[in-house]
Amino acid sequence: MTRAELVCRWAQRAEELGRLSASVDGRRLIAEFLAELECLFREEESDILTLAEAARYSGYSVDHLGRSLRSGSIENVGQRGRPRVRRGDLPRKPGALRNEMPEPILAVNTRRQIAQSVVTSTHERHDG
Repeated sequence: MTRAELVCRWAQRAEELGRLSASVDGRRLIAEFLAELECLFREEESDILTLAEAARYSGYSVDHLGRSLRSGSIENVGQRGRPRVRRGDLPRKPGALRNEMPEPILAVNTRRQIAQSVVTSTHERHDG
């Protein structure tokens, strides 16, 4: 599952719950969402990348990553002459923006629908 698919799935669930005016156990709903999010993160961390993909993701150069593979500081999960790295094994370059969101999270219509559902919500607010 991709991030976009997860967001779409939960946006659809929110829309359906709103349409049905459903009352839900918030703790249970959030626990289910967090479990799916954790599963997605584990899947992403196990993605196998080429050195070029790893360089774009991590902010380090292909040469630097190649040296790290040769020194053993990053495990080569590919073959000799065709190195691959696991996304979760990549170093994080300080200050570099990571390319973690290749797909847009929400479509404009979905954002509008979510905002509208919040504004027109019939549930009481409990701000404390």
